[in-house]
Amino acid sequence: MANVKRLADEEGLTLKFTKTLPNSQLALFVSEFARTKGVFNKFHILVFEAYWKEGKDIGDLSLLIELAESVGLNKEDIMAYIISDEPANRLKKNMFELGRRGINGVPTFLIGAQFVIGAQPYEVFENVIKNESNY
Repeated sequence: MANVKRLADEEGLTLKFTKTLPNSQLALFVSEFARTKGVFNKFHILVFEAYWKEGKDIGDLSLLIELAESVGLNKEDIMAYIISDEPANRLKKNMFELGRRGINGVPTFLIGAQFVIGAQPYEVFENVIKNESNY
């Protein structure tokens, strides 16, 4: 978090940090549900803002339902999905694939054939993009 705060400060961004790191598993589950309904990006932005801008607990199911409903998702459908085996199975499959590729941090960006893992300064992205464009 210290690195994220330093980078945010350098860019003039104001972030609110929670006192504890939330369990984001439910957010992942609801995000996958939103993906199946074609509103992943809208939901993802709301979760991102709730966590980073407002300092809210994105592990709180009531918050996630509120955000999901604001993008047109149905609470009962969400609840049925998250108690099914599908989201846990999908998460296991995704985690296996990430591990296989050596991805172990959030966020991770794939630029060409290179990964940028974690909060990095602008220059890191710039160098990766320059290196990728040389191929």
